[in-house]
Amino acid sequence: MIRNNRGTIIIVLLITSFAGVIFFYKVHKLGLPLTPDQQVDLWNVEARITFDSPPGPAQVRSAIPLRPMGFQIMGEDFISGSYGLSIQSDEHNRYAHWTVRRVRGSQALYYRVQLRRVTEGSMPGNENIPLPPMVPDYGEMEKAAAMAILEEARRSSADVATFVRQFLERFNDSNPSENYRFFLRQASTPMEKIHIQMHILAGARVPSRVIQGVLLADGKRFLEITPWLQVHNGKKWLSFNPDTSEQGLPENFLIWSIGEEPMVSAQGVGNVNINFSSSIISENMLRLIADFPLQNSSFLLNYSFLDLPLHTQNLYKLLLLIPLGALLVVFSRNVIGIPTFGTFMPVLIALSFKETNLLVGIILFLVIVTMGLALRSVLDKMRLLLIPRLASVLILVIMIMAAISIISHKLGIPSGLSAAMFPMVILAMTIERMSVVWEESGPADAIGQGLGSLAVAIVAFGIFKNNLLEHLFFVFPELVLVVLAICLLLGRYTGYRASELIRFRTI
Repeated sequence: MIRNNRGTIIIVLLITSFAGVIFFYKVHKLGLPLTPDQQVDLWNVEARITFDSPPGPAQVRSAIPLRPMGFQIMGEDFISGSYGLSIQSDEHNRYAHWTVRRVRGSQALYYRVQLRRVTEGSMPGNENIPLPPMVPDYGEMEKAAAMAILEEARRSSADVATFVRQFLERFNDSNPSENYRFFLRQASTPMEKIHIQMHILAGARVPSRVIQGVLLADGKRFLEITPWLQVHNGKKWLSFNPDTSEQGLPENFLIWSIGEEPMVSAQGVGNVNINFSSSIISENMLRLIADFPLQNSSFLLNYSFLDLPLHTQNLYKLLLLIPLGALLVVFSRNVIGIPTFGTFMPVLIALSFKETNLLVGIILFLVIVTMGLALRSVLDKMRLLLIPRLASVLILVIMIMAAISIISHKLGIPSGLSAAMFPMVILAMTIERMSVVWEESGPADAIGQGLGSLAVAIVAFGIFKNNLLEHLFFVFPELVLVVLAICLLLGRYTGYRASELIRFRTI
């Protein structure tokens, strides 16, 4: 049983809760994967800007995504050649500005962005509530037509969203009324059509704007720029298809810029054109998060093991599992009752098995310990002091390991070379401790503790070889706090061990 200690229970709950909150945030907010092989589909979108340049300087400016709703920018690349590049932004958009002192002939610039589809997303730019627009200074006929249109939509609507839908449905009717035809005669392009719609909505003082984007499709080489209408209902921006009155953006619609300004503009060049293409690629989620710095905007990611050099990451992937091995030893000794030599010897032996392979490691361990015990019995007859005896055992262990490696190499047994992977000091201490137990309690206890240590080491080896556990403790190191909490609880355990229940089963 665990003693009733309120202070310990409170500390354990606080530690576990803290670790749980961080774990939940990393999984659900930062999107860190729970498995090492979890894949994520990315949209790879490329904008290709082409133009003809006469001899002389050239400047090209293109809009690029800022914070597109429904997508998360994972990385981006600019292929600019000899052009200088600067990134500028305003309250709504971001721009790439290419400049060159001297260029001539056909030119091409590229911008590529990797996007991850997310269920939540914010609109780019300033999210402050916009002020209602001023009522336009309509002409006499224009005012009469606009007011009639707005009044008709207002009578059959309940809020801003339904008001805009009613207006757009009538605006796009196959047989519109004379009031609508008055405005439709002025619309020859999709952008002009939206501009007129915004012009009419301003008469009702409804804030509106244009967004421009592309509808992504896998393997599509030429994507069309599509303008959409947005209105503000006092809380958020609502998107509407200006041609069908349908509310909401399509699932894979990528907002590229906000406003009526052309996506690309240039000085000193001609025949400017921009083409978009898109494709889906599959990436390992963990590698993606580690490789693309734009994702690492969170404090928990900026100060994580993912930001360390690769060789250091590999080291901590192993070190972070040692607390779990220590918990196994605590549980084995205090709850099950398996005798072991020391607390950390089984864990260190298990680490050696990870380098040598399990079967080879067990054989080498038994051979080295057996030979060491035989030589240790010879040292007993010399009646040496403790420290010289330990030093002598250590030297003998090293000699045994070296002999095994040399002989196995000569016999063509490469697995014997793995003897060098064993922790020499731990083996020396194990041999010394086993000899003392042999003398004080007999060979049964000594062999029992040795086999118990080996059994715990084999189970710990299974922990160290588990890729899922390695991934979880490396990506979510806060789980070590949970291991600490369990160790604190087991530290208050005073009940019977499982081995004692078997031993005293007759009682």
